[in-house]
This record gives sequence, C-alpha cells and structure tokens, in this order.
Amino acid sequence: MRGKYIVIEGAEGVGKTTQVHKIAEALRSIEIPVKVFREPDGESDRTTQVIRQITQDPSYPMNSRTEVLLYNAGRSQSLEKIRAARDDGFVCLVDRSYLTTLAIQFYGRGDIADYERLNQIIEFAVGDMKSDLTIVLDAPVDVLMARKSQTGEKERFDQLDAAFLGRVRSGYLWEAQQRNLPVIYALGTTDEVFRDIWKLLTPVIAQREPHKEPSEPISVADIIESLHKPQEPVPEKSNAIDDSEPDTDTNSNDGSKDALPPTFYVPPELEINEREQYIQAVSAIISTHETMTHQLTQYLLDQNLATMPSIATSMAERFLRPTLPLATLGEQRSHSNVDETIHSITSKLLPRNYVDRTEPIRLTRTSPRNELDCVAEVLYEYSDLPLVDTDAITRMLPYETKVQLLKSYLTGQHAEQALKSVTYQWDLITDYATYEDFVKLTSNTSAIVQAPSPRHGYETPEIIEQADLGDDYADCFDQSLALYSKMQSAGQMQAAEHAVLIGDRLRWKVTTDANDMRILSHVPDNAIMGVECSALIRDMLEKQAETHPLVSEIIQ
Repeated sequence: MRGKYIVIEGAEGVGKTTQVHKIAEALRSIEIPVKVFREPDGESDRTTQVIRQITQDPSYPMNSRTEVLLYNAGRSQSLEKIRAARDDGFVCLVDRSYLTTLAIQFYGRGDIADYERLNQIIEFAVGDMKSDLTIVLDAPVDVLMARKSQTGEKERFDQLDAAFLGRVRSGYLWEAQQRNLPVIYALGTTDEVFRDIWKLLTPVIAQREPHKEPSEPISVADIIESLHKPQEPVPEKSNAIDDSEPDTDTNSNDGSKDALPPTFYVPPELEINEREQYIQAVSAIISTHETMTHQLTQYLLDQNLATMPSIATSMAERFLRPTLPLATLGEQRSHSNVDETIHSITSKLLPRNYVDRTEPIRLTRTSPRNELDCVAEVLYEYSDLPLVDTDAITRMLPYETKVQLLKSYLTGQHAEQALKSVTYQWDLITDYATYEDFVKLTSNTSAIVQAPSPRHGYETPEIIEQADLGDDYADCFDQSLALYSKMQSAGQMQAAEHAVLIGDRLRWKVTTDANDMRILSHVPDNAIMGVECSALIRDMLEKQAETHPLVSEIIQ
C-alpha cells in the first residue's frame, strides 16, 4: 500500500508542530502507519542534520542566498527519506516545505529579487516529490508574536520583529492563493484547528492505493471504467472518513475490493443507480478539468507567460479551479438538513430556483441609518440623562458640531469600540472562491450562505478564451447543471449541492461593522486574495461611502 506525503505549513507560532503530532496520534489510533518529519529533517539524515545546525544557529551569520542554497540542499536530502517512507506505505506528516523558503527568504527578507530563479532552485531540490496535500495554517501577527514569546526558543528566525513576520505571513497567504492551497485560520483551540485539518486530510488518506512497480497514477478514466464492473450492494457508511470520528472505516465506497474510490465526496444516501450517475458525471467534469489544465499549462509556456512548467501548472490550476465541483472539497454543510418545519413552510411560500441577476452587491441595512445619529452615543457617557433625552438634545445641535463630535469619537481612544457599533448588512452574489477569500479576511464575521446552485451563472476568465478553451470551460458548467437538475429531480439535494462548481455564483449575506471595513480598506490589492475579492471589497467600500461618507473618510 503506497502512503501519502502531507505537509503542514505556516509562519512561526501558528501551531504546525502541535498539529502534526496530533494528526499522527489520530492516524495511529486507526492503525494507519505514520512517520513524522521536519523538512529539512535532521533526525533521519546526518547530512541534513549538519546543515540544519548551521542554518539554525544565530552564531553563523549568512546572507539570504546562502540560506536558500543550504536549506534546499538539506531539502533534497530530506525528501529522499520521505520518498522511501511514503513508498513503504507510511503516511508522511511533514512540518514545513519549500513554501517556508519563499515566505522567509523572498517575502520576509526581500533581498532576493529574482523570484523565478529562486523557484528554479527549489524545483531542482524538490524534483518530482510533490505533496499529496499541503495545508497552510494562518493567524494574525500579534498572535504569532505572543505564542513565540512563550516558547523560549532561540533559533535564528525566532528573534524577528513583527514587521518581518507580517511580510512572512503575507507571503504564505499569497503563495497559497496562487497555488490553490487550503488555508486554515488557526485562532481556535487545538482541537478546533485539528477538526478543520481533519476534514481536508481524510479524503486524501482514504485514497491510499496499492503500491505497484512501476507506480501508475489512477486516472479519472479508470474510475469511470470501474463503474461498469459488477458491484456489490452499497453499505450504509459514507465513502469519506468522518471528520468528527478518527476511527471511521476507510474502505472503498461500494464495498467491492476491485472498485476504485472516487477522489471526491459521494453522499452515502444515494441509491445504486443515482450513485453511478453522480460519480460518472462528476468524474467526467474532473476529466475535462484535467485535460484543460494540461492544455492551458502548455499555452502559458508557449506564450512565455510562465518560464517554468511548475509555475505554468500552478497558474493553470488557479485559473481552472472554478471548473471543479464542490464535491472535490470534501463534504460540505448541506442545506438539505434544515429544520423540517421551516423547510415545509418556505417551500410553499417562497419561489424555487429564483434567480436575480441584478445588483450582485447590495447594502441592505445600516445601523444607524444616519451616521450622525451616533452622536447621542458619543455624549451618553458624559451625561446623566437617559439616552432618549440625550438623543433629542443632540438632534438640535448644529451640523458642524455633530460632525466634530463624531470625528473625535471615531478617532479617539475608544475608536475600535466606536467603529464596531456601526454595522452594515450585505446581500452578495459571488463565486465560491471569492466567498472563501472574503471570510478569511473577516474571520470575526459570520456569513450565511444559501444553498449552492448553478442558476446564478458564472464568468469565463479572459485567459481561457485566449487559449481557445472557452467551449470546454462552458461544457464543465453545462455538465454540472445537468447533474444538478437530475439530483434535484430525484430529491437528492445534498448530491445536487455537491455537483455545483466552485465557479458558480452563490448568494450569501454577511454583516460587517465599520471596524471590519477599516481593516478591509487597508488590505493591499491581490496581496492575499484573488482579483475578484479585491473588486468586491472596493465596491463595498464605495457603497459604504455613499451611505456613511464621514465614517468612510475616517476609516480610510
């Protein structure tokens, strides 16, 4: 049985090492063989051990280029140890990867200008050892600094300031965005972060395959072909490992020893015929996606839009991620499990499949409606009158006086608290990737998402049309819509929702306060998010300025 190569990444203090060992314990509890590595790893290789001693000892001064070369020399050694363990059937849990070199030496140090040359060095060291899954953990800089101050460690990178760590953090997030790597916001408890990791990890672990010589990757075509083989009755258990119970069975989906497990989530309640339709349709979409990825990669290289195959592939995967079904992200929260009473009432009162293509960004509610109404709140703590009387008096004040009081209040010592008292409710229609980016930036807000649907439409990136892939791109969405309609007609709403593509627009609402808007207004375009999310934030800030011009002026 061939193992897996799993990487946990992120800035110092984010909790990588803790999570790696927690994952190892969970996998061992279900009798999956595990080995833990630190990359570059000095425990399993003497050469790497010497290199690590030099790079981590502050008494050995060195410039960034020396660091890059030494780290990648150690990386090359370490990866051979990881390769051997993986091929022997172990799940290799690795603390760090080449992303650390990019984050620290390129983004953090900032004194290596040649990004492509740096990637060439990394590519030479890594060779064909690509991870099966890389998860990036993230946390605010002040949290990272606080955690590192408690460890007492004194290695080279533990003595860096907040500004440096901020650049490193942005580097991790930017690279994760470019390479379509999942990011987990690690502010919760150790167990909460672990549960988020487990949801991403278990579908990958479930795909462990028998080791063959030479090793042959299992293609989507093989999966489709396997569906036509005689199948045994489908067991009641889901094909995916349960994200809340680490001891769930990881056997194949249909109980057949010969069948190959799909690389995506399959709702366990599907009947045999529905299940076959679902797997075949999702597999066909993924097959089209893979073909387009190869074609777009070659186009980017031919047009000199990327100088290295690895960069071209990363760019192609980013542009084509919208053509993947939500099923490839693992089990999603299903809207088919809502309260039955509410569902029964709303199904009679509200229209189904309603599509409103106007105003994808709506500011539906503000509080207070008039920003100058905040002045009563300003004066309340300086008065002995009830709020209603204070409000009546402030309404009689001259406009200039109220503006002066409001500005003083929103920029004073209680500015953050004051800004949080001004709220905005938004009704938005965006693609899933934009939703993902936005909630990462506003982790303290709670977004409510409607059931995924292909009926809000999608957009085709310009580069897809230039590469003459527009028809194939549209075909993915057409196949998704057909599958969605079949599953919806069969009453299988969970399967229908998982058939929706990442690029399909969805409707969601979120409430932000003025402090959230202040934070969003200072996020550099494309620094840690996609172009679409940058555009969304700009539009939201414009609508806020139309409603509350004084607040908007103060926060920006």
